[in-house]
Amino acid sequence: RSKMFNRKKNRLIAATDRKIFFSEAGSLSRDSGSAELPVAQFLLHEYDSRLLSTFQQSRSNILLIVPDHWFKHDFFPFKSQRGSLIRPFIERKLKTTYPNLPFAPHFFSYLFRQTSAAGPGVRIFHLYEQKAYELYEALCKTNLMPRWITTAALLWEEHCKQRVSGFEAQAALLIHLQAHEAFLYFYFHGDFLFSRTVALPESAERLDALIFEVNQSIYLFSQKAKSDLNQ
Repeated sequence: RSKMFNRKKNRLIAATDRKIFFSEAGSLSRDSGSAELPVAQFLLHEYDSRLLSTFQQSRSNILLIVPDHWFKHDFFPFKSQRGSLIRPFIERKLKTTYPNLPFAPHFFSYLFRQTSAAGPGVRIFHLYEQKAYELYEALCKTNLMPRWITTAALLWEEHCKQRVSGFEAQAALLIHLQAHEAFLYFYFHGDFLFSRTVALPESAERLDALIFEVNQSIYLFSQKAKSDLNQ
């Protein structure tokens, strides 16, 4: 969360499905001096260790940003809001719901929610992709254990809650538009639902292609949220 992370005082690691980036300055721009490696090489430790020597020497905390689909989002009905009860409950639910992910009970966060259909409960987000656990283990072996793990969608969620009036009451789409692609983030009542990455052609049809993909995604949003998009 943004309150925990000051990019001037902490290190940043960002992973995609194929690459991993390391930055001491909290910026991943090409002119920031950040290091870049294929994920497969990092997991197998097949790289020049000198590339990360300066990064490893810093004693500041590390924020790890992973792809949105490396996380799973669930809602479980639960009436109590006592931390001493809720955490053991979540750990048990994750163990029984995802028996193939034995470490899931150690990599989750939660928020209390009230839904019209299920009543009070907890919104849980936890590491789901096997590669996420492999990357965490490889980082720990390299003396780069992350203090926090999040995704772009969750960072945008926090940003919008702080900057966008009424965001937590909206059914919203955020479009992060870049030169050759667009990232679509869908939220309902302040909670992240799903995201999509859309490749854009370098032509006059660029905007038309984006509008087409947005319209396709809005249909999926209406199915998931049982609501129309309004922002």
